[in-house]
Amino acid sequence: MSAEKTTTTKDVTTTAETVEPTKDATITAEPTELTKDFPESDKKVVQLVYILQMIGFVFGLTFIAGVIVNFVKKGEIQSDIGQAHFSYQIRTFFWSAGWMLLSALLTVVVVGYITMAIAFFWTLYRVIKGFMRMNSGKPV
Repeated sequence: MSAEKTTTTKDVTTTAETVEPTKDATITAEPTELTKDFPESDKKVVQLVYILQMIGFVFGLTFIAGVIVNFVKKGEIQSDIGQAHFSYQIRTFFWSAGWMLLSALLTVVVVGYITMAIAFFWTLYRVIKGFMRMNSGKPV
């Protein structure tokens, strides 16, 4: 069953046909940009950033290098899981940098050393948690 609609304007005539699906019709969704699986290429980049973050506990510059990799490779990540890990890694970097900066300022009063220790262990926890979830193919 179809209905036809004709529209005429000055020099252009268009015809649109409306088709109703039958019971046997199969409707397929358009593929989305992001996928549910976790491709090996995404996993390697996410893993690289976690390793850079771990090394950053000894050599601080690799922690910065990790977030740079996040921003450079962000558009190339194809999976939902990879995007979730990238977002998690970026948030970990900025929150930990903010807390470490605040803690450094607070070292004038002794409380800065306490907040720095808390920030250190919180960051370590997040990096380990993210790495473990990445290895199991789960989002964070």
